[in-house]
Amino acid sequence: AESCVMAPDPAASRRLSLMSQQAYGPRVGKTRLLRVLERQDVRATFFVPGFTADCWPDSIRAIRDAGHEIAHHGYLHEPMQGITAEQEAAYLDRGLEALDRLGVTPTGYRAPWWELNWHSPALLAERGFRYDSSLLDGDVPYRLNTAHGPLVEVPVDWTLDDWEQYAFFPGWTGSGVIESPRKVHEMWLLEAEAHHAEGGCVVLTNH
Repeated sequence: AESCVMAPDPAASRRLSLMSQQAYGPRVGKTRLLRVLERQDVRATFFVPGFTADCWPDSIRAIRDAGHEIAHHGYLHEPMQGITAEQEAAYLDRGLEALDRLGVTPTGYRAPWWELNWHSPALLAERGFRYDSSLLDGDVPYRLNTAHGPLVEVPVDWTLDDWEQYAFFPGWTGSGVIESPRKVHEMWLLEAEAHHAEGGCVVLTNH
């Protein structure tokens, strides 16, 4: 929702049209997605920034009440590169507090921008997280050992992320092109078939 553009540029909150674009997900897209998941009898994981939980509590409750997992995604989708362990711990704790206000205790985490630091896994294990889904070095989940115990890592893949296909923000990462759904469907289906043939784990990421 709004956190993705407000984290790098707080002044973005003054742009009504941009804020309306960011509000489409929790206002409209979430309801459509929940209908699709219910129709297919599929349970999904929603990685939710704490700021989004604070701004859109009814949307997050709807996700929870539909039986889907709610996991941690920072507080304000903060840029992660180069921050200290203390700064990152504060972001984690603030996000945990926001989710706790909705009665959610997450066991999973995905770093904003998929950008973990070397100290991140230990911070997660210390707070009782059981898994992370931010790294890109595997096709199947694996054990990630830390000073505070193990995490399960569920690797991700840019080819299975809709940001590259549909994110149109000039100057941002991403193609800047809105692709045809037919092309995206073909690409994702081929990726899923290849993962299946190799015994891999398909992790589709949709914003």
